[in-house]
This record gives sequence, structure tokens and C-alpha cells, in this order.
Amino acid sequence: MKVLPAKSKEFKKSSKAIAASNLSSSSVDDYESLKLKLFIITLALAGFIFLAVVGFYGLGVALNYLLGACTGVVYLKMLAKSVDELGKTRKRLGYSRFGVFIAVFILAARLHQLQILPIFLGFITYKAAVLVILTQDLLPMPKSDTNQK
Repeated sequence: MKVLPAKSKEFKKSSKAIAASNLSSSSVDDYESLKLKLFIITLALAGFIFLAVVGFYGLGVALNYLLGACTGVVYLKMLAKSVDELGKTRKRLGYSRFGVFIAVFILAARLHQLQILPIFLGFITYKAAVLVILTQDLLPMPKSDTNQK
């Protein structure tokens, strides 16, 4: 049986709209799942690294790391919100989220109880989560041998 293409322009437009909506809803779902995965991996890494730092360097340094990690999560949340608004209400990303980063480092520089290096390393924990996701995407998926005996 041979299927002939539709002659109607309205049918072509509606089929393109349906295809675009399916693509965009799939893309939005992929974006939302990637965003959630990034937050979960960031929080898991922060928790694991916090416990490791407590064991190796003590609670003081670990709390500095945790302050930086929390700042990084807030920064990541603000970045995700900015990206969500991109194309809807904004034409480009703003720089207001850097205020959180700058404020924490000014606070760390002023207070002698805070240490800049653990705070900075905590802040960039979300970048380690990005590397974890990138590694998962680049590694080949293992083939399942369900058909072979």
C-alpha cells in the first residue's frame, strides 16, 4: 500500500505543529530530568566530600567546604532559573547570580574563621557533578546479551 502525501497546507502545518510539540515536550522532559540529575549528583557529592573532609581535616574545614557547597547549589539553582526564563522573558543570561558567589568570598576574606580555599572547592562541587554526567554520557552503554545463550 502506498501512502500519498497530503495536498492540504493546513494538514501539513498541523502535522508540523504536532511534531514540534512532541519534540519540544520530549526536549523539555530531557532538560528537566538532566537538571534534577545534576542537583541530585551535586548534593550527593557534597555530602560524600563533606564526610571525607571531616575525617581528614576536621569539622572546621568541613563546615567551610559545606558553606561553599551550599553557595554552589544556590548558584546552580539561580542559573537553572535563568536558563528556564531564557527565550521566554529574557534574551540573554544575566550576571546577578554572581552576587551570591562574590558575597560569600567577601565574607570569607573579612572573617578569620572562614577559609577561602575550602569554600571555593565547595562552590565548584557542581562542576564535578557536571563531569560525572558528562562521563556517564560519553562511556558506551554495556550491551545486554539476552538473545544469546
